[in-house]
Amino acid sequence: MKDFYLVVDSETSGLPKKWDLPYSAPNNWPYILQLAWIIFNKNGEEIKRENHYINIKNVKISKASQNVHHLDYNFLTLNGKDRLEVMTRFATDLETYHPLIIGHFVELDFNLICAEFYRENIKNCINELPLYCTMMASKSYIKNPSLKYLKLNRFYKTLFNKRPEILHDAIVDAELTSEIFFHLLKKNEIDDDIIEHQQTLFHIKNKKINPNFKLIGLVLIVILTILISYLAYGK
Repeated sequence: MKDFYLVVDSETSGLPKKWDLPYSAPNNWPYILQLAWIIFNKNGEEIKRENHYINIKNVKISKASQNVHHLDYNFLTLNGKDRLEVMTRFATDLETYHPLIIGHFVELDFNLICAEFYRENIKNCINELPLYCTMMASKSYIKNPSLKYLKLNRFYKTLFNKRPEILHDAIVDAELTSEIFFHLLKKNEIDDDIIEHQQTLFHIKNKKINPNFKLIGLVLIVILTILISYLAYGK
């Protein structure tokens, strides 16, 4: 097990249109509107926490997402920080602690963080770190065969017999996920083998990061321009 655990959660402008596209693909990967993370040592003691709203410009927030987290342009303009600043702070903590990264549906957080690193030209060190998903862990607690996984609130209620009062606030969700993680850890339901097995289930995790679609597009434009010129003026 790692010496440090980083529990992360995000609220976003929407969901990816296609999960298998690179992070440079235009209009595919939504934007992070709120990013929160809590860092613990291996004894479960909290080291630090951060919670940031991000000031967005020219970013469309889907109605479905807004109905979930209730974040809008006015609030984010007043309370949001610069995207580069927030993502740099997160990247610095990854480099400093080299943690196990934990989340509920952590694959979504992972991919959106990678997309933001690409947009801000920040070194993508998260791709080198192991992930642990509490949503995947919920599978063994399902009693209804029609369900594949439990949502965060249902998993929390299943484990602790109480329903969370607030959801879809990234820092609150990170706190709930932390409680779930340490509960499972205490019950010996998490170990290195389980974490290693989960890595094989993140089929998106090993896809190529940041291929230069802009360069490819530029080359195609140049070739097309030459071809048109040849057809128009060549003999």
